[in-house]
Amino acid sequence: MGEMQTMENQAEDIWADDKLGRQGDADYLASFLRNRSAELVARGVEKSFVLNLDATWGAGKSFFLERLQRQLKAEGHVAVYINAWRDDFADDPLIAVMAAIDEEIAPYVKKPGKLQSTWKSVKKNGGKIGIQVARGLALRAAGTILTHQIAKDIEGVLGDVGFDLPEETLRKSSEKFGEAAIKDIEKVLDKRAEEAVSDFSAMRTSLSTFRAKLKEFVIAVEQKEHKVPPMFVLVDELDRCRPPYAIATLERIKHLFDTPRVVFIAATDSSQLVHSIGAVYGQGFESGRYLKRFFDHVYSFEKPSTRQFIAYLMKSQPLDAQRLRSPFQDDHQEFIVSFFDAVGTDLRSIEQIYGLLSTIVTSWDSPVPLQLLVLLPLLLAYHEDRTKLAEGVDVKSTALSRDIKKWGFESFTRINMRETVRNFEPFMIAAGQAWGFRRNLLDTINAERGAGRLQGWVHDQFVREFNTVYGGKPRPPDNKYRCTIEGYPRLIRQAGRIDMAAEIELDD
Repeated sequence: MGEMQTMENQAEDIWADDKLGRQGDADYLASFLRNRSAELVARGVEKSFVLNLDATWGAGKSFFLERLQRQLKAEGHVAVYINAWRDDFADDPLIAVMAAIDEEIAPYVKKPGKLQSTWKSVKKNGGKIGIQVARGLALRAAGTILTHQIAKDIEGVLGDVGFDLPEETLRKSSEKFGEAAIKDIEKVLDKRAEEAVSDFSAMRTSLSTFRAKLKEFVIAVEQKEHKVPPMFVLVDELDRCRPPYAIATLERIKHLFDTPRVVFIAATDSSQLVHSIGAVYGQGFESGRYLKRFFDHVYSFEKPSTRQFIAYLMKSQPLDAQRLRSPFQDDHQEFIVSFFDAVGTDLRSIEQIYGLLSTIVTSWDSPVPLQLLVLLPLLLAYHEDRTKLAEGVDVKSTALSRDIKKWGFESFTRINMRETVRNFEPFMIAAGQAWGFRRNLLDTINAERGAGRLQGWVHDQFVREFNTVYGGKPRPPDNKYRCTIEGYPRLIRQAGRIDMAAEIELDD
């Protein structure tokens, strides 16, 4: 009973900051993969099991895998975490995978004995494979250099005369590339062919030994250290790697580590990975079918609610609440959730817009808070079309004029609004009014306050801004008391340029 409570407490600690409800996914996958691996072993199937965790960028794959590793270790498994993007500077991903496993199992192989000797054998054969792979690459490079040099020599003799060669040119060519030279080239090619066959045989032997020793080691860890089978290897950030490295990683997993009692979970945005494979093999290549060869199953996260996702974003990237104002008694999270629910924005777009908002809040130095009532629609317009917020932007070209029919805005009563509000229209009207008054605060505060509670709230925001910025100060030279919201389009464009740089880094 006590041990069970301890494990439950550990799980609660591991998933304490789980804002997207991923612990349920972790529990399910741990159970499924444990049992599926056991089924394969019982049937005598000599293979590993590879699961593709398919989720879009920003869906919390890294958060999930890092905590899943901790949960699996708490449940008694050997669980290895690999950040493939961090390690893709290596020539061959085999080295990165082996190094990660080596680091994780280090406590179990300190003392001389079966575990230590078996693992040394695994590393020895893994090293052989790495050397043979490197040798193969070197031979291919050498072949390219040789071919290139011959081509240069031929070009030097033949020049640019084309195919209609004079007899004198042919004679010179024959002299330079006579029978002796041809025999030398044949010797080089014959030697390379022999080396290739020899390397292939050695590679096949090393592979067989590597798998056998890895299986032996996994069983020994289970027996000696009382570890629960299978051993898990979690591969993260694969879709952010250089395309050749990402493909090589999958190939190593499938071909080198294909041994029972081992489970791989590779987290990818499959659509991006398919694109990467296509970039390597060219248009027309069936990248989707090729990718499926590497995975036994695919698991996709259930789409979280807007509320869950925004709570996750605000937890991982908090906004300075003092720099913001919103109509819901400054309950910014509730207002942001309600806005995106109203316009039906997808999660990827929400994350990108939130990133822009975060950048703007960080750079905002004015004592006047940013008004989410106006800023969010402008951000949405910019996200949909970056040309919309050009200089001289008109409200009619922005999201402030969107015809939003459904909002379900009963929570509008959070600021004691007595009107029955069922859609977003009053907010669009109020935001449009605020935008229309942006050029002169004095005109705004002198305008009629409005009978509606929301209109009154907007008017009060302008009055507060006027007193903060201009209260007790001389009139501006042009007699214009400018509102800070006039500068929102420029702020958004500037933040967008920072955002663009981040996108370029990810694409690279």
